[in-house]
Amino acid sequence: MNLQHRVWIDVSKSTWKIILPPSISIGNQQKILSLSFGYYNTGYKAEIINKNNYSNRSFIPVQLIQEKGSFKLGPSLGIMTTNGANGFRGNKKNFIDIINTGRKSGVFTFVFPIESLNLKSNTVTGYLYYPSTKKWVAKQLPLPDVIYNRIANRQEEEKTIVINHINSLKEIGVPLFNLKYFDKLSLNNWIKDSNELKGIIPETTALRPDTLEDFLGKYPIIYIKPVHGKAGIGFIRVDKKADNRYLITYQTKGIAYVKEYNHQNQLWSTVNSFTAGKEYIIQQGIALRRFNGNPFDIRVLAQKNSVGVWGVTGIGIRVAGTGSITTHVPQGGNIQSFDIVFKQAFGPKKGEWKMRIKTLVIKIANQIEKQHNHPLGELSMDLGLDEKNKLWFFEANSKPMKFDEPAIRKRSLLRLMQFTQYLFMKTSKEVIS
Repeated sequence: MNLQHRVWIDVSKSTWKIILPPSISIGNQQKILSLSFGYYNTGYKAEIINKNNYSNRSFIPVQLIQEKGSFKLGPSLGIMTTNGANGFRGNKKNFIDIINTGRKSGVFTFVFPIESLNLKSNTVTGYLYYPSTKKWVAKQLPLPDVIYNRIANRQEEEKTIVINHINSLKEIGVPLFNLKYFDKLSLNNWIKDSNELKGIIPETTALRPDTLEDFLGKYPIIYIKPVHGKAGIGFIRVDKKADNRYLITYQTKGIAYVKEYNHQNQLWSTVNSFTAGKEYIIQQGIALRRFNGNPFDIRVLAQKNSVGVWGVTGIGIRVAGTGSITTHVPQGGNIQSFDIVFKQAFGPKKGEWKMRIKTLVIKIANQIEKQHNHPLGELSMDLGLDEKNKLWFFEANSKPMKFDEPAIRKRSLLRLMQFTQYLFMKTSKEVIS
């Protein structure tokens, strides 16, 4: 039977040091502990230190698994990114939140750029964060037990060295989740492949002059979105007015440009000037329900839990700002409570709506993972509720931005650690030392 202990370890120097709790009995005279660490159970030796006589603030709390006299340190979670200024790219504040949650959960968590992967030694350059000094320290570490992909953008993800190293990690079999970004066309096709779910997708196709003409003949509102876009940047809305007039709104970083045209040819010329050289989709516009006069959509975070099953971590509401064509907060949207918005809309039935949304989200998550054909651990989704109370699916993101609601944020970090523990226990090799 495995025994799990909470220990404190310092790996910042060449000689590792470890503080053991009284529950671990290894003999009074023993000064060195042999243990294994990382995906390949790399052997290490750590000097045993008496906690009362040592005040170094470089110690990291982590689990130690004991089995038949052997010890395994872990799990270790590697947040995978790419090379950048000061060592690595990415949202360092987000990474610090994850690392601090790892410390509380006994998960040894660090950041590593994938370019540092050394397949001969099965090591990476790991960046450890120390809250007491607020500093990052680089250290050669073994390949972690679990890898969480947080590569910052598609351009980095598509570099040859990144693709090659990710393929190597897949061949090795180390648990790696959220392999890559989605694109909007693939997402829509995956959902449409399900007979149960295909009705929640607004009509969507690739943008061309003929599809623009076709959609303008069908719908009073259409949206034009970048296939690889995020946060509402580059969104275009076209409203068909009376007398064949068209109002076009283009959303860039925090600014919406509005212009009116009398002819489709003029409209296409402007749309083409915004979209030339990039892949765009055209999508049926949905008349969304409103809160305090502005349309809102539903932002949901789905994550796998401690038994590897999808669950809903939190539901938030994003209300479009005045004059904005999206609900994204960076583009002027604002945050509202689900309970407040749905209580206003549905009164005592808001609980039924919450359950309906959760059920739908879990079905969507399972369908996306099935079609994506790579392991996922979390997704954020954008859903819409129209004026006839029908739910629609707009978007899913495999690299969710952090939720601003504190309760959802706290649960999301804890759920990430629980899923890491699950993958570790499911896939870790036999403990050796």
